[in-house]
Amino acid sequence: MLSTAVLVFSAGHLLSTLPSEYRSEFEALNLPSYGLVPTLLGATVIIAVTFWSMYLRVFIRERETAQLRQDLINGDWVMNYNPQLNNAQKRIQFLPDGRIGEGSNENETSWTASNELLTLWRMNGDLQNKFRYDTKTRMLASTNEPTADAMKRGIRDQLIFPAEFARPSVRASSTATGS
Repeated sequence: MLSTAVLVFSAGHLLSTLPSEYRSEFEALNLPSYGLVPTLLGATVIIAVTFWSMYLRVFIRERETAQLRQDLINGDWVMNYNPQLNNAQKRIQFLPDGRIGEGSNENETSWTASNELLTLWRMNGDLQNKFRYDTKTRMLASTNEPTADAMKRGIRDQLIFPAEFARPSVRASSTATGS
């Protein structure tokens, strides 16, 4: 990577990449030629900024994942598991150990969260579906990935959302069951 940075930031290399009509104009200006030390310093700065930005991205993703986990565990959620049907909603509970509590079945047995994605797993360990979390609306929308089993069966556009947005009969089931 350093050799690439040195090559890219070498004044001679930059000059040689210009079309000949422009190169002669720049050569006529007699601009000072930058040496190896400034080129290496520039490359070092670029490398340092690159590593720092990668660290920040990882740090931010880890914080977002932790926030998503907490929101899922502490929230009261409803899953619209078949958007083509109006009444195809159920309550879904995310347990801290990665299992699904209320709403669990052979299709939604466990869950994981990373990089603002919630992944639901089937009882046999296969991927059921992935959902992207929108922090503003607190809704999770299916990514509709073709590898998910729900997509193979044609169930697209699934949603998971806070129970306060659910239809009254689904909201009432939590007070009836005491959850």
